Amino acid sequence: MARIEREPGVLAAWTDRHGGVLVVATRGDRGAALALVRQELAGRSNVVPLASDAAAAAIGACLASKPGWYRARETLELSKEEARVLAARGAKRAAEIAGLEAAETARLEASVREACERVFAEHFAHERFDGHGLDRKLVHEVGIAVDALDLPAAKREALRQALADVVR
Repeated sequence: MARIEREPGVLAAWTDRHGGVLVVATRGDRGAALALVRQELAGRSNVVPLASDAAAAAIGACLASKPGWYRARETLELSKEEARVLAARGAKRAAEIAGLEAAETARLEASVREACERVFAEHFAHERFDGHGLDRKLVHEVGIAVDALDLPAAKREALRQALADVVR
């Protein structure tokens, strides 16, 4: 979205909370903006333009800052929050499976949160979102976080296996 917004003739872009609808406000040639959106989303989404009444209503809702519509920077924050929630949930479940004590679980959850923050800070500095690259980097960073916990070898291995099972 941020890349689309930087294009000449594009005034702003919004998406709904689930990322299924993209609204692009343009000045001038709507066809050029539509071609740009199709190019950016090629292979990932089917681009279907809204009829003019529906498009006008969607743009009006976005411009009025109605709940449920997000600009590019706001979607990054939603993604970060979702990753933190999922990581904490996964870390807690993996800790239960691996038999970690409460203090070890708390350290694991903190380490996983920090790993998520590092990955998102680095990943979203790039211009294009790469979900697969993000997943790989998260798995790598969580592995480093597990190593940093200074657990006995058997617990560390059980935790690694539990995390792998939770992620799948």
